[in-house]
Amino acid sequence: MPGTIDVAPPTEAHSKRLPPPEREAYAIVEGLAVGDVVTREPLWRMNDAMGDVKVRLEEESVRLGWLTQRPTPIITRWLVIGGAELAAAVGLAWLGYAIPMSGLMLVGAAMAVGGIGTAAFGSAMSQRTPRGAYVDAMLKAYRRTLQKTMDQARNMGEVVAQPEVRVLADTPDKAVVWGIALGLRREVAGVLERGDESHFAYGRQIVSFWRSLCGLTRVVTARDSVALDTKVTLYTIGWSFTAEFALKGVYEKTVGRAFEWLRGPGQTAEDQFVARDMKAYAAFLDNKTS
Repeated sequence: MPGTIDVAPPTEAHSKRLPPPEREAYAIVEGLAVGDVVTREPLWRMNDAMGDVKVRLEEESVRLGWLTQRPTPIITRWLVIGGAELAAAVGLAWLGYAIPMSGLMLVGAAMAVGGIGTAAFGSAMSQRTPRGAYVDAMLKAYRRTLQKTMDQARNMGEVVAQPEVRVLADTPDKAVVWGIALGLRREVAGVLERGDESHFAYGRQIVSFWRSLCGLTRVVTARDSVALDTKVTLYTIGWSFTAEFALKGVYEKTVGRAFEWLRGPGQTAEDQFVARDMKAYAAFLDNKTS
């Protein structure tokens, strides 16, 4: 569906290989998903939700030898010093004007310049090691590649199809995480906005539903029996969900894709209407569940 991204569950072996910050970030993405799908609206909350991940990431960077110490406390301290210098500069300038005394005015102006310089240089004091500087250069190059790819792609499948992108992001959900982490929120939202129905993973959603239902059933039945009417309700929902998505998937992957080819790269008025409708519905569901 337009404006959505599939969250593929990692295998147990792959999950064990993920570094702690990446595991935590992936858990946040899964928490924003509804049925293994993250719509465009919850993505805007991801940046705030990643606050704790930033701390873990800095700690992991220190452990790996990329930084000598966590940069946030250092940067904060220098920003506070720069702010104090600016405040003192304002006070001196006011005194120089009130007395009046031109010398104080000049001292205040000089201190203001120093405060601005302290804040500017302080924000760049990340305490990188030579190894960390090399990693930083690689990430900046990867960001440029990811940005250029997202600007040209019509869906996340096309993004991760590029070998240069798959170095770090080999699935659509990882591309979203890396895009958000590297400050490409608008590019991520743009790709999701341009997506067509034929690119939606209908089969994956069916498999994900039954995997979740069967897993939950095993956990529950291991503790107690499940009432027959509950099973009938759940399996009726499951089969109706399967039939709906299977039929829609077959149609969109064949007839729908043929009409998309005839339509060309641009979206029709109906496509734009559906995208706006899905966006509004996602916002409604997000407000109901928040």
